[in-house]
Amino acid sequence: MRTTYQNVSRRGFLALAGGTAAMLAACGHAEAPSADTVIPEADGPIYDLEAGHVTLSNGVEMPLTGIGTYDLSDAEAEESVYWTIEAGGRLIDTAAAYNNEAAVGRGIARALADGLATREELFVTTKLWQDGYSEAGVDGALSRLGLDYVDLLFVHQAMGNYQHGYEVVLAAQEAGKTRCVGLSNHTDGQFAEVVTSMGVAPQVAQYESHLHLQRHAAQGFLAQYGTQLEDWFPLGGRGNTVTYLQNPEVLSIAESCGKALPRSSSAGTCKRAASSCPARTTATTSTRTSRSSTSPSRTTRWPACAHSTRTAPTLAWWAA
Repeated sequence: MRTTYQNVSRRGFLALAGGTAAMLAACGHAEAPSADTVIPEADGPIYDLEAGHVTLSNGVEMPLTGIGTYDLSDAEAEESVYWTIEAGGRLIDTAAAYNNEAAVGRGIARALADGLATREELFVTTKLWQDGYSEAGVDGALSRLGLDYVDLLFVHQAMGNYQHGYEVVLAAQEAGKTRCVGLSNHTDGQFAEVVTSMGVAPQVAQYESHLHLQRHAAQGFLAQYGTQLEDWFPLGGRGNTVTYLQNPEVLSIAESCGKALPRSSSAGTCKRAASSCPARTTATTSTRTSRSSTSPSRTTRWPACAHSTRTAPTLAWWAA
């Protein structure tokens, strides 16, 4: 019997995620690496907004837009993933801790069977919880997803022996079970500790980030390692999305650009160089507060990230 996350309720995970976000916000991302920190030489991300992808430090192309599946039931996750792919979305994010990897895998399998995309066109992300820091944990995730490999494998939290967790994801990359590796919800100090220990920087780091919690310092910190910053909860999250989308400045920007609100907000995230991961299941606006967004309908086309006049724009998931 699993005694860690798999037996924690969704409400429990929400509380845990909230505590992690508060810790990250309190700690900030202004810590400078120590003098003996190993910063591997790596090219930074290269952005192609016309093509809609960013080339990561190891040469892998990652889509600029995608969908997250946090807090979705199995039925919601399967349908969200299927219709996202049908609408042109190619980046899909899940995690062992979400308890819906198998459903996400079913959505992917249906889309592939219907010829909506090829496996090579998709960019599938999952994350290891602390009870999965092993080869068996990696293989279990792949089995649940029904895939031979994922495109990005994270250490989900700086919990347990997370340095060993990073060793595991690096070994998975070496074995061809993931194309890229990442660290999620790690402070700067934890990030530097892990990278110094292994001498290898991840391609991606994922944090909560949106207009009210911007990660400018994190961007500068991660740039030293050639690591791409990716956001989660780009529309405010935790029931704040309605308030977020009623912000007068957001409304003004959307109106001036002739864009729907969620799309406009994602574009803003892209322009400031950070990623985001919303999710939803039906073709109508969601009323659930834990993850406010909508999934694409049959007639919705997956949007490209808005053009940016700034340097280093990053990934922006889309939830419109």
